[in-house]
Amino acid sequence: MPHDVTRLYLLRHAHAGFAETGQRDFDRRLDAKGEREARFMAETMAREGWTPEVLVSSSATRCRQTSAAVLERLGDGTAAEIDGTLYEGSLQTYLGIVNARREQSMMLVGHNPVIEEMFWQLAGEAAARDHLHSFYPTAGLAVLDRAENGWRLTAMVSPPGDL
Repeated sequence: MPHDVTRLYLLRHAHAGFAETGQRDFDRRLDAKGEREARFMAETMAREGWTPEVLVSSSATRCRQTSAAVLERLGDGTAAEIDGTLYEGSLQTYLGIVNARREQSMMLVGHNPVIEEMFWQLAGEAAARDHLHSFYPTAGLAVLDRAENGWRLTAMVSPPGDL
């Protein structure tokens, strides 16, 4: 059965502050750096013309905030969905979401370590080693295109460290 998603955007949520006393991890919010990272990535996507048909985000606060920044900049061309399974989901959960979609392009906004695991699996070891220096960065974006035998990394963008 052919897969309909031919372009996949993998976005790790932007930088979040530590949980405050009594606060659940799920409720952690972007800090000032994370807000700048999210805006940077939204601007980068708009400048490059990267507009997924649908954005599927984890329900965690930091992912919803990251998604909101991207959607605000991209406008009405991208539909948005919240998927609660992404918060504690496994690699199989993330892959299942992609494989169930019928859009040609989609973005997943999620969490490490799964975003990084998915990147390694889809982009391949050589591309992952070339583009990840130690870990998948906050607000890091991989653009992957379906190729004849899997996926090909088209672009990898990370916010500058001095944001």
